[in-house]
Amino acid sequence: MKKYLILLFSLLYLIACTEEENPVAVQEDFDILNLDSLLNHIVKNPSGKLKSKTMQLQNNISLEEFYYNNAGDSILTIKTYEPNVNYTYSVHHYNDQGHIIYSKNYFTDNGLLKYFNSTQYQYTDFNEIASISRVNNDSFTQILEFFFDENKRKIMMIGRLPFAGEKIELVYENPGSEKVVKEYFYWDKTAGSPYYNYQINYDEMGRIISKTVSEKENSEVLKYFYDEMGRIKEEIYFDLHFGQQEIGKANYTYYD
Repeated sequence: MKKYLILLFSLLYLIACTEEENPVAVQEDFDILNLDSLLNHIVKNPSGKLKSKTMQLQNNISLEEFYYNNAGDSILTIKTYEPNVNYTYSVHHYNDQGHIIYSKNYFTDNGLLKYFNSTQYQYTDFNEIASISRVNNDSFTQILEFFFDENKRKIMMIGRLPFAGEKIELVYENPGSEKVVKEYFYWDKTAGSPYYNYQINYDEMGRIISKTVSEKENSEVLKYFYDEMGRIKEEIYFDLHFGQQEIGKANYTYYD
């Protein structure tokens, strides 16, 4: 059970790393070490934009708050971790094609932002993320690497769990389709059988509505819910080891 929770929390973290923000030009007209100066560039109510994401997995709670500049582009993410109530600040930078190339991550110390590390992104020649790395002073660690077939479809992800350090492999199955229909997780692919495999289910609008382990009732491990505007509003996570038990959820809010 403990290993399953570490796996789930880590995978959710890794997946979040691959989600791009909207493009924003590198800001040079504020002191990055001064939080008040940075916040002067924040728009108070960027209508319709993602405002927050709250994730709860048993006793672990994290809150991400998203802030935007006058152009409506993402500029800052503030993440809060409970119960220790730690804060991190990530400032995002993009290339001319509108793809994130790195995020600088900071923590606060007496009102100043202190540099912690950076997250760097590399891309394929067809503009898909090829790898994500973490840079901390002189150390460089590749977190994730993605592989694609001749049709430019993602077929595999290899990485290390951020909270366990173990190597993992995710293999995607998407025969004749742009959408992934099955997902296989391996601790060690050479060992043979996957640790799990999920069927990915979509609605008539092409949105993911669930991941299941079989076609039987109550076999969902993840469920997705959307608001009337088609935006994701909630994800619910289940453990199937002892029936279908809810073990966590993520909720999304948007600016009015």
